[in-house]
Amino acid sequence: MTKKIFMIMVLMLLAANAVFAADAEVAETGQTPAAPIVAPAGSDGDLQKGVALANPRFTDLGDGTVRDNVTGLIWTADANCDGTQRTWATAVAFANTLNAGECGLTVGEGSLEGDWRLPNRKELRTLIDFSKFNPAVTTGHPFGGVQNSAYWTSSSSGTSNSWSVDMGTGISSLKAVATTYYVWPVKGKSVSEP
Repeated sequence: MTKKIFMIMVLMLLAANAVFAADAEVAETGQTPAAPIVAPAGSDGDLQKGVALANPRFTDLGDGTVRDNVTGLIWTADANCDGTQRTWATAVAFANTLNAGECGLTVGEGSLEGDWRLPNRKELRTLIDFSKFNPAVTTGHPFGGVQNSAYWTSSSSGTSNSWSVDMGTGISSLKAVATTYYVWPVKGKSVSEP
């Protein structure tokens, strides 16, 4: 009986290892071996791994929004819809109170207060293509108003700092929440951060 239990446990461990050894479906990064510089050995640009990105990557929904067909997130079509830089707290409030009929959204778009939010750092970085510069946004994007400057994310670090992503370079930086940056609202199921 003990031998039988032992064999069952061994088989369960082997099956678990087989499941965990499977490749994760991670999207391609878009990096290429020579853009903008020669890719280091073992990097994304060198290995060219990942699941092919959706084609088309984005769908303009015609109501002031754009769907990212990779993440499923919905972004405002205008990345600078109100033309205002805000502190982190006012950026959060602005995004959370956005409604249909505001910020380039049509009334028919139908969103209500609380539907929109600031993207987290991972979500905003999904729009970045590091082979691009000013803006460092994925090729063929349909967005208007993308500023070659920093945008706030919802990802914070304590009470006095939060993360921003510079859409000109793609670089993420931890910044004081009293600093003013742009706001690019998003809605949809949150993409979890590591």
